[in-house]
Amino acid sequence: MPGFAPIVGAPFGVESDFDLSRPIDAVEGYAIRRAFAEHKLLVFRNQNLSQDEQARALGTLGDVLPAGREVGEVSVDGTLGSSALAFHSDLIFTEEPIKVLSLHAIDVAEGETVTRFANGIAAARHLSPALRDRLSQTPALALMSIVQSRRAIPVVIPDILPRAERPALIAHPATGEPILYVTEMQTVRLGGMYEADSDELLHLLFGLLYAPANIYEHRWRRGDLVIWDNLALQHGRPDLAGVARRRLQRACVADHDFAELCPDFNSSDPRVKALGRGEDYTADTATY
Repeated sequence: MPGFAPIVGAPFGVESDFDLSRPIDAVEGYAIRRAFAEHKLLVFRNQNLSQDEQARALGTLGDVLPAGREVGEVSVDGTLGSSALAFHSDLIFTEEPIKVLSLHAIDVAEGETVTRFANGIAAARHLSPALRDRLSQTPALALMSIVQSRRAIPVVIPDILPRAERPALIAHPATGEPILYVTEMQTVRLGGMYEADSDELLHLLFGLLYAPANIYEHRWRRGDLVIWDNLALQHGRPDLAGVARRRLQRACVADHDFAELCPDFNSSDPRVKALGRGEDYTADTATY
């Protein structure tokens, strides 16, 4: 039976040494699901899992996308490289964001690299009742971000990038808990208000989300497996320049992959490449 303990010094999340390499029985699966529902982030230490074993363990929380349909590994010399990533929620700019994410440290420079997590449920608790009610009825526009290292909102919202709109405060689909669901990287604006007012309110909300007391910084050790709720929590990282080794094996729980949700997106479109260079996109006048 997996036993969980609070992560020392962390504002949320629990950890366990339970061995996930072997099959998980019904009682053990129930304990994992219960801990996940309550804490939203689980750290399993000292694991040595193949891609299939990681997927099998994650399967206790839902249907795992098969290998090849989503990014299977994140490394400093491969996918996503070494640049910083602003706080975000994977596929928030689609109708079906990823439900659960996991990263397993296959090869890391011990203690030299981190992933940061911000708790949208905890942040929502700090909202006044009036603001909570307002945000539950205020649409927030999320856009696929080409520049991912920082908040970089185009002057003109490009029609070539996937986007989705949902309330700024959503209810967790499993527990009903309110989640402040706006992100530094992807939320463009709040509906029903002037741009300056939207920016001012987003600045306030980001202050709640990314306050030091609302952040867990996971310092990676070889064998760590971190599993988190992609709706309740956002994640990001600092610049990894100088980090020699960081290979993280990835698996996720989702009903659909990016290609299914965004069939018309073309990363080779010269306009997408221009946005990546920081050039503003104006549909009527821009040439690329």
